[in-house]
Amino acid sequence: MRDRNKEKAAPSRLPGRKRVNLGKKSSVEKKIDELNARLAAIVENSNDAIIGKDLNGVITSWNRGAERIYGYTAEEMIGSPVSVLVPSGQPDEIPQILEKIKHGESIEHYETMRAGKYGRRVCASLTVSPIKSDKGKIIGASTIARDITKRKQMEEALRKSEERLSLAMDASNDGVWDWNINGETYLSPKYYEITGYARGDMRPDLNFFKSIIHPDDVQRVMKIMEEHLEGRTEQSIVEYRMITKSGECKHILGKGKVIERDEKGNPVRMIGTISDITERKKAEEQIRLAKEEWEQTFDAAPDIVAVIDNQHVIKRANKALAARLGTDRDELIGRSCFRAMCGLEKPLSTCPGSMAIVTGKEQVEERFVEKIKGHYLISCTPISACDGSITSFIEVCRDISEQKKMEEMLREAAITDALTGLFNRRGFLTLAEQQIHLAQRNKRNMALIFLDLNNMKQINDKFGHKEGDRALIDTANLLRRTFRESDIMARMGGDEFAVLLTEPSKRDIDHIIFEHIHRNLKSHNEQSDRAYRLSFSMGIAHYDPERPSSVGDLLTVADTMMYKEKKGNR
Repeated sequence: MRDRNKEKAAPSRLPGRKRVNLGKKSSVEKKIDELNARLAAIVENSNDAIIGKDLNGVITSWNRGAERIYGYTAEEMIGSPVSVLVPSGQPDEIPQILEKIKHGESIEHYETMRAGKYGRRVCASLTVSPIKSDKGKIIGASTIARDITKRKQMEEALRKSEERLSLAMDASNDGVWDWNINGETYLSPKYYEITGYARGDMRPDLNFFKSIIHPDDVQRVMKIMEEHLEGRTEQSIVEYRMITKSGECKHILGKGKVIERDEKGNPVRMIGTISDITERKKAEEQIRLAKEEWEQTFDAAPDIVAVIDNQHVIKRANKALAARLGTDRDELIGRSCFRAMCGLEKPLSTCPGSMAIVTGKEQVEERFVEKIKGHYLISCTPISACDGSITSFIEVCRDISEQKKMEEMLREAAITDALTGLFNRRGFLTLAEQQIHLAQRNKRNMALIFLDLNNMKQINDKFGHKEGDRALIDTANLLRRTFRESDIMARMGGDEFAVLLTEPSKRDIDHIIFEHIHRNLKSHNEQSDRAYRLSFSMGIAHYDPERPSSVGDLLTVADTMMYKEKKGNR
């Protein structure tokens, strides 16, 4: 991918579309523009990745869906070869795809692996179509990529589940035995199959039965059987290990019951079954290991994770939640989540957990949570019973406080002049427009002052641009000392500044303001060790709610007045 540290990010836009300015547009052209704008919005906000590329495989457009699926921004990807998305070690099928596109062919629902940011693997279903120019010439390709990773994982999980079910069904065929305690014993074909013996290989009696039990299990098994033979239990049920004829060790579930006794209560006949539960034992071990792994993952997760029932009672909590609340996990179990996590007396109907219980759908929300100190991205995923009722939900809280700080820094950077720290032109116009609406509503006067730093060019030419920057900074500081924090001060560009007085105390404030500015300016020049003196040309415009005007109108009037003063001072 290209280094764009010094480049502007190209906007994600529909490939193959040109914007032509032919002057005033007809209604048809406007309609086309509207349709194009709607189409662009659909593309940009699609959950699927929609990627445009030229016939050389260079990416020309990249929507938000692509950013969500692959993790790269449009700035990172536009201009890069699409082959960067092919995982290392995987054959690159893109040249073959582009060859088909060049011949006007489309590719539908092609499933392949792609590499996301930081090496994350994404299983994607691709639909690739040619992009044609207005003259019908193929100029590129449009790829719609759908993330089917979860679907593939579910298919794999289903496949494994079906395998286990098949094994369980095969193991459900029990071996049957019928023991006449004073005579012969019947063993079913499945019994022989499980033990590995054939008829005639042995004498089916108690000694044989004991001989195929694992030595470590013999005493326990015989004790359970004797207790039943003596009539102390309703049934003999025991799990043990069996050594088959081939020496294989199998896990067995044995069940038996005396069905006939003599007049003295002695057992005469007993029947039972053996089930090969070896696969079940293996599955149980896998489940145990999976549960242990899940427990470790649950506790190791840096995000706050809790399992909460439909009465808002915490059933499980990970270490991150306990640490953030400064308490022990065991103390959280059984407490109401709204009390423990939010310090409330009852749950809010609008909180993600409540909404997940009511709607049965995952709820995601950004929220500042005072008790756990920070901005969080909260997701609540409902868990339903077999009848569809919501029994609980899993709440995951990701701390996005640093992200929020960065967003605020970026927002401030967009409306702040980097050199002086005052608002820039965009910031001034935005805030001033808001104040205009408030002044109109509250019938409040305002005043706008436009200032031009005199002799800026001479300062730059004679002392250098670094000294010119110092002059601009000095001007900004002088304005801060002169006006209130509630007033809106901005560097409008170059050597021009503006101040909006949101609550001027007097209608005839002009001379008071100018006198105050000049007094502070004189004080600055007397105390400054600069080789030049600062001076301003100024103009002022008044906002009258009885005769409303726009910010632009006020700037125009103030600018005109400023140039009159500048001309008069020459």
